[in-house]
Amino acid sequence: MIYRILVDEKWNWDEEKSEAVLRPVPILKGPASALADIMWEMHLPAPDLSNPRVRFYFTEFGWRKIGRLMTSVGKKRGYLVKVIRRRTPQRSQIVYRDQLQMAILPDKRKKG
Repeated sequence: MIYRILVDEKWNWDEEKSEAVLRPVPILKGPASALADIMWEMHLPAPDLSNPRVRFYFTEFGWRKIGRLMTSVGKKRGYLVKVIRRRTPQRSQIVYRDQLQMAILPDKRKKG
């Protein structure tokens, strides 16, 4: 299995309305912006890949070592965190791989 963390919005307290409101994550969607400090602290390699279709997933080992912590911290910080779990892709889809993560291209044959 491989695991992808999606971070979408953040709960913030609105003083004027005296209620919690959802705010979009600034600049980028995903853990690259919202939880970058955790990735940095855990020394997660950041390969420079130029293809915008590439998606990063944690390997089983990376999920246990870093992914679960990132998910927990994201939730504690008020982000809406979703984890997508899928089977390991075909070798032809893998653009980058190390012990903790892999970057894959989506399967063109499947919609969605």
